[in-house]
Amino acid sequence: MRRTTMDPARLPTRAGSGGLGRRSSLRAAAAAAAICAASVLAGCAAAGSSFAVLERDPGPSDALPAGLPDYATDRILVGSQRFLGEHEGTSLWLARGADTETPGLEVCLLAYPDDTNWALGCGGAGQLELGGAAGSFTVVPDGQTPPGGLTAITPNVYAPAAR
Repeated sequence: MRRTTMDPARLPTRAGSGGLGRRSSLRAAAAAAAICAASVLAGCAAAGSSFAVLERDPGPSDALPAGLPDYATDRILVGSQRFLGEHEGTSLWLARGADTETPGLEVCLLAYPDDTNWALGCGGAGQLELGGAAGSFTVVPDGQTPPGGLTAITPNVYAPAAR
């Protein structure tokens, strides 16, 4: 008579378990927990994308231009905007977005050369690009490496290098 030993992990457990043993079930649960933890950490990394300029107290220079139409502020959290400076005659402001689905994660750039040629672009916590009559600009969060071939205007805003 031949004696056979079986691995307990290969024995079926209950009906509906797909024949997975206790060890396989534990491995599957551990893998699922690791995937969930990685997802949470990735979310934290995205949420941690920041713009220090938006954390400073507002000052008189942070006021939006008087010639900006009222509807232009529909996409920004008014009061969060901070004046960054000027580039080739275009004034620049960075602001938090008014998107209620991702509060605090959206950022907006206002490029304002004059009352008619201004541009506003908003995006997630990553890189944002804005281009048009007001100029071309790239916004990156603190600590992110900017794309090559661009000139720094501020630590967060870049423009194409002068030709």
